Amino acid sequence: MENDYIMRQIKLAGEGIGMVLKKKVSSETLGEIQKENGEFVSRMDLILDYLAKGKFDESFALVNSLKYKMSVLDFQNVSYWFIKQLKHVQNNYSEKLTNERIDHYQVLLNDLL
Repeated sequence: MENDYIMRQIKLAGEGIGMVLKKKVSSETLGEIQKENGEFVSRMDLILDYLAKGKFDESFALVNSLKYKMSVLDFQNVSYWFIKQLKHVQNNYSEKLTNERIDHYQVLLNDLL
């Protein structure tokens, strides 16, 4: 079946549609980043760690750095995930992480898309 041209095209189209419909953000989606000591760390783990420590600008910078490295759809999914994570930790940092600040991050993430 893999040798049939039409079946290969159908399979590729199905895989493409599956990727478009995929909305889950994972460590694979965000990739890894190299630290100063040469060690690689999951960008997702680093973002979540920054959020847990209240380092919102640092976590935003990591997400925003992906803007031109991903497809528009993938970056929109990552942006949505990031805003959702901010809202999740907002109760712990209510004075530091206001709705206005979250809205500001969202505007910056959507800028130039």
